[in-house]
Parts: sequence; structure tokens; C-alpha cells
Amino acid sequence: MIKIKNVTFIKKQEPFQSLITKFRDKSYCGEELKKIYKNLGSIFALELASCIKFEEFNIVTPLNKEYTGTRCVDNNLLFVSTFEDNEIFAKTIGDFYEVQKYAMLNVDRAENGWEASVVSAELPKNIGDVKTIVFCKSVLATGCTAKSILKKISELCNPESIIVISIISSNEAIKELRDKYRYLNINFLVGEIDTLDAKSGVLLPGLGMIENRLKSVSNI
Repeated sequence: MIKIKNVTFIKKQEPFQSLITKFRDKSYCGEELKKIYKNLGSIFALELASCIKFEEFNIVTPLNKEYTGTRCVDNNLLFVSTFEDNEIFAKTIGDFYEVQKYAMLNVDRAENGWEASVVSAELPKNIGDVKTIVFCKSVLATGCTAKSILKKISELCNPESIIVISIISSNEAIKELRDKYRYLNINFLVGEIDTLDAKSGVLLPGLGMIENRLKSVSNI
């Protein structure tokens, strides 16, 4: 991984490079796109391991032999996402670590795309016990959705740290979130950086409206 201040980039090697190429390719939609999406989530899950606590753990194999392995002991994680990113992206990553706490929030974005407000949420019990928020957002363009969601969640659980995971982001979104949560230990795990079009708030070269592509029939 290549490290820049508070930002870790997924190393540009296979299979990540070919997966993100397909992720951007407009020919891939529907079920084909979901497979790519989940596979990308698995790569991010492996990279996230450096931020997760593990301990030695003894088991007995089916052949009644003792084996010393490891298990995740970081029980104060809350995985946060939009409803769209939850099932395919956030849960793909969280399942690697037997995460039990997920929060999903819907936002209503203004027409200009630069502002958003939370309109609904599904939150776990005991949210106040959370120490680390892992915010999973496949695309961070202007960062307005992320700001609204993290503001709401931070008010509820007052976390010690935030990890933002994004397949594609803009430098503007990263800077915006880093500045807003500078009092917290906020770090980013990112796939690639795109250019943000200042007028439209759209990323270029981008990947289009991911929600619509997931619902479409593949052209492959």
C-alpha cells in the first residue's frame, strides 16, 4: 500500500486493477456488477486488517487436533453506510471480521449535489458503546452524503476514531472530511482518486449512477 497523510491507497496490482476497470465499464450492470462490487469489497476487507485487533485463539479441528489460530477481538466497531452500500459493500467487508453492528442511513440530496440531510436510518442497539466507526461509501464525490451521515452517527456514539473506506473518491471530499473531523483520529482507505467537476459535483472519469447500474440488465 502507498501511504499519504491519513490516506492509504490500495496498491495498483491485480486483481484490484482489473476489477476497478470493470467497475467503471458501462457494459457491466445488474448481477455482473454486484459480483465485481463484492469482490472489490473483499480486497478492501483484507487491507482493513491492519486496523483491526486480533488475538491468538485455540481450536480443535474435525480430526480432534489442537490448533492455535487467531480471531478478531475488536468488538467496538460500527459499520456505517447508505442503504445502497450496505448489503453489497459494507457487509462484504464486515463479514470478514464477524461484525454485528451495522447502521444504514438514507439522505436527501439537494439539486446542486453539494448538500444532503439524513431522512431515515436503521441503527443497532447499544450504539453508544461504539469506539470506531467504519464508514463504507463506494463513491465519495463532494462528500456531502458522508458529512451528513457521519455527523448524525457521531452525535449518537461519540466515537474515538473513524475509518472511511471508498472505492473512488475526490481529493476535495477527503479534505472536507479530514478538516471537519480533525479532532478525531480519521483515516481513509481509498481505491482511486477522480477529478471532481466543480459545477455538477460529478466525478470524472467516474462510473455513473451506481444505484441505477445495479438495477439494470447487463450488456455483457
